[in-house]
Amino acid sequence: MSPTTYDTWLVALREDNESLPSVEEQQAFLNFLNQRTTAEEAALAYTHVVTNAKYQDPDTLWLLLWQTAEEWPETYQRLVDLLKAIARLPPITRKTNAGEVSMLEYWNALPEFEFGLREYWDGKATRVLFATDPSVHANFINLTSFNACLYSEGVFQLERWAIMTLSAALEQDYESQSHLLDTFTPAAAQYILQTGQSVYTNVKDAGVYTNVKDVIFPGPLLQKAREKGNIERWAFWKENFASVQDQEDLKESTRAIAKQVVERMGKIEKHSH
Repeated sequence: MSPTTYDTWLVALREDNESLPSVEEQQAFLNFLNQRTTAEEAALAYTHVVTNAKYQDPDTLWLLLWQTAEEWPETYQRLVDLLKAIARLPPITRKTNAGEVSMLEYWNALPEFEFGLREYWDGKATRVLFATDPSVHANFINLTSFNACLYSEGVFQLERWAIMTLSAALEQDYESQSHLLDTFTPAAAQYILQTGQSVYTNVKDAGVYTNVKDVIFPGPLLQKAREKGNIERWAFWKENFASVQDQEDLKESTRAIAKQVVERMGKIEKHSH
């Protein structure tokens, strides 16, 4: 059987990364990406080593999923299906050195996946601030889009993360680093395009911004706007997305997605009244 694009990619990834799952786990993952197995079959095969090991956590399993999401946006739905199948697996039973039986809930609700993904995303967001390599910025946008997909599919409740991402894009002062808007704008846009109604509901439920204590992750531009009077955060975001459309120093793709987001926000407002 000829190697697929995913096979070739993973071979290259092995050369630069020592924190990958075992060869057995990698093959189980590739079989699923290449549509040779179902999500349920892949869930059992991909977690088999961790489930049956005496001491092993699933960190490397999750890392490979995040790296795949960064590189291959077309795999999002399959990754979501795999995660949902893994979340339905029973707890892991292990014996301690004292002979006691412990139950490890690695799979139900995927707590370590969500926590690890937050740390991984934070690290990538920090890299974006200093990296000049275009792939770093593209991968960050893809990873954020995957997060929005997880939220949209109900895998995790990421409303606070969505607000934090939108704050990073629209409430920070990038006047001296406007090029960063070419990364943070399309990244944050994913939450509006994929989960806009949920974001709108959460922000509107918080009401008008009258006190900094009432707002999570308030950025300096939002706080500055608040000094001039009460302000709705959703309206502030919409105004800033609209302003991106007119910034000629930004990429055409950034300006286009900002326009798309403004239109989407308008439709959400209209259908919510």
